[in-house]
Amino acid sequence: MFKSFLVEKVKIMKKNNKLGFDYKGQFITDPTLDPSGRFDVDPKKYYNLTPRQMKQLNVKEEKMYNEVNPYTGLKIEDAPTNSTGAAVAGTGDDSSVVVVKKKKKDSKMFIDARTKAYKTHAERLRLRREKRLEALKKSSIKESILSQINEFDRESDLVENNIDMLRQIVKKKQNRPIKFSNGQMRVDLMTASAIIGVYDKVNKSNQAKIERMVNGDKSQFLKMQSAAFKLAK
Repeated sequence: MFKSFLVEKVKIMKKNNKLGFDYKGQFITDPTLDPSGRFDVDPKKYYNLTPRQMKQLNVKEEKMYNEVNPYTGLKIEDAPTNSTGAAVAGTGDDSSVVVVKKKKKDSKMFIDARTKAYKTHAERLRLRREKRLEALKKSSIKESILSQINEFDRESDLVENNIDMLRQIVKKKQNRPIKFSNGQMRVDLMTASAIIGVYDKVNKSNQAKIERMVNGDKSQFLKMQSAAFKLAK
């Protein structure tokens, strides 16, 4: 007896020509659905409706035993429709306080792998992937070839006459390594310009001496560098 006082009684009323009842501030017209209108419920257990009240609302008791999909909440035998009316919550035809709008279809839906659209999409992706791999392969080969050419050019520079190497430095205005009998040393543009300037002004006998010093060891080259700077002043 005490328990019956705790359960709020449901009062069937008419609002905007719709027969229903208030439930937690929302006017319910279809007691077989929860207030959101998404899931089926048992009117007796969920809203505490009596058989008489269910009859007033034209609710058949067998309706509450419909089989539903546990993932979507939709009835298995019924497909979703765009119907409107008092039995569909949130469509604008009822006087519910909370209006549940139908979700828009996501444009990024997964494609069924069995369809032609998916096969076309997969083929397009495969062609794009092959193009990227081909471009990457060509780029890698190109870089490898250029690297080998540069290495070959650098090694060939080290075995040529250093006078020619100094002329290349002056022409390209770029420091380069020069090989000597006791190692390698990088020569800057100012040093190359000074030595070539002196080399071009002297006779063949002195040119031969300069060549021996330039193609000798590092110490001989540094002596030639010092002499070229003094003569260039």
